[in-house]
Amino acid sequence: MLEKVNAHLVASLLGKASKNSAPGDDRISAAIVKVFWQWDKQQITQSVRVCIRLGHHPKLWKTAKRVVIPKPGKPDYANVRDYRVISLLDVISKLVERIAAHLIAGHLERKRGLHDGQFGCRKRQSCVDAVAVLMNHTQQSLFLGTGLGGGQKGSLQQAAERGLRTGTGLHRVQG
Repeated sequence: MLEKVNAHLVASLLGKASKNSAPGDDRISAAIVKVFWQWDKQQITQSVRVCIRLGHHPKLWKTAKRVVIPKPGKPDYANVRDYRVISLLDVISKLVERIAAHLIAGHLERKRGLHDGQFGCRKRQSCVDAVAVLMNHTQQSLFLGTGLGGGQKGSLQQAAERGLRTGTGLHRVQG
């Protein structure tokens, strides 16, 4: 897995970092890390590789800068719930986390460690794919009269009787 942490992977994931995101506690923005990347790719790549190899995320990088932001449209900001607290992490910390997540996800995909019904956070599988599978399964169940599972056959038939339209790819309950 470590051999996959190379300059190409680091550059790819660093390139996804927003130039406009606020810096963390170290006050080093993504734009600055990207400039440093152009200057010394090997140092950043080696730092990330060492973190992954040792399974160590430096404590200093785990320190978050917390910012309190008022929620828009509130008439009175006397209530604590009228604010949102966000935590800003250092860019290099987020980069190591992204690379670790990328490696873990790749490993799970290769080893088929995720259920076929898992669509979130997977490459080449989206919410649209999940809805398409659900629609296909629902249409087959309605056509065959088998239902989706325990106790749902009747409710699907009732929904069909009330005007659930199938076959067009669009489902809309009328009335």
